[in-house]
Amino acid sequence: MVRFKAINTLCEHEFEKIGVSIYLPTADEKNQWQERCGYARSEWGSYKKSILGDSKIFEELIEASRTQHSIVL
Repeated sequence: MVRFKAINTLCEHEFEKIGVSIYLPTADEKNQWQERCGYARSEWGSYKKSILGDSKIFEELIEASRTQHSIVL
């Protein structure tokens, strides 16, 4: 995980060098985004099913994405 953070910091620094600023939304802004167009909205159901064949698989992928893993590059 430490290596990932170092790579992320390096990328941010390189963006700053060329004049790019990175906007970090607040928790409230993230929540508003999820409410308006997030993956839990019902209109995404047909896409989930057509891609994965089962909406249960999508929920398993969401749960897996919440698990912390060590990334070694």
